[in-house]
Amino acid sequence: MTLKLGLIGYGAIGKHVEAALRAGSIENLELVAALVRRPRNASSHGGLLTHEPNRFFAHRFDAVAECAGHE
Repeated sequence: MTLKLGLIGYGAIGKHVEAALRAGSIENLELVAALVRRPRNASSHGGLLTHEPNRFFAHRFDAVAECAGHE
């Protein structure tokens, strides 16, 4: 069973999580969406990024990891 993961924040930590998933270092986990503070080009990230909380929380997640910075 593959768990669906959401990330709150996509900086240093979030990018490492995504890289590990793409490299196959983490099994049975799929990154579904990442909520970011400022708008970014979501298409260049496979449509994963959104700065709109309603779009982010419209997904069904098995887990959400808080990876936001301290600001």
